Amino acid sequence: MSDQAPNEDTARRIIQRLHQFNRKERDHLMKFALCDKPATPRISEALWNLISNGGTPPNPRLIFIEMDYHLNWLYAALANAARSADAESPENKKLGPFPNEWQLDKKEWPAIGDRNQRPIQNNQEDVDLLVAWFDRRWAKPFRLVLIEAKLDSSWDSKQFEKKRERLTLIKEDADKLVTKDFIQWNFVLLSPGNGPSRGPFANKDPDHERYEWLYQGINGEPREGLWHENLEKIGGQMRVKRTSASSDEWEIEAIKGGGGCELQG
Repeated sequence: MSDQAPNEDTARRIIQRLHQFNRKERDHLMKFALCDKPATPRISEALWNLISNGGTPPNPRLIFIEMDYHLNWLYAALANAARSADAESPENKKLGPFPNEWQLDKKEWPAIGDRNQRPIQNNQEDVDLLVAWFDRRWAKPFRLVLIEAKLDSSWDSKQFEKKRERLTLIKEDADKLVTKDFIQWNFVLLSPGNGPSRGPFANKDPDHERYEWLYQGINGEPREGLWHENLEKIGGQMRVKRTSASSDEWEIEAIKGGGGCELQG
């Protein structure tokens, strides 16, 4: 880690790494289909107003927007960029190996003997949408918004509890590497209608203050439940399904009401 305080150069390195690690085909394809400049897509007014305090969006080169972003990539971008200018590597150069260990004291590690609990894991766990940008007007100028979305499937509490632990470890690690006063983390749920109202979605765990960052608004103000916003449906009112396991017949049925509001697990 550099001895210098994090600044715009740090933000540029993080965003550069986020771009370099993005190997999600559907994200590249959607940007090709919808953006005149896929490498620097412009954020929509609706999303910008949702996750910011307004004003003019930053230069597209200082903002990163990507769908289905792997948590391995997020961890690596933050950890590698925090190594200061030595993170600027020429093309086709291998960097590492790096220890696959959290920066936390080992007594704070979860399941220390379990390789799957280390930073880089053998899975493709992701966040539905990741938005990162730098804005010097904020007390914490690097903004990192993680968005999970449902249309008509249900919110799964067990899946959320697993993901919140890993995201919190990544945040705690980045706070030590980059300093916690540089990055503002926010977590947002999007679904049609109301958000989930039971279990860990609605209530903080009083025994785990580590998760409080998940229950904050855009300025870090505390919230009772997770931040939820309505996701407008622009289709998807009908479901196609088989009538039985034998798949001899299939049918079309209407989907009732909004989506993502019932809780499983």
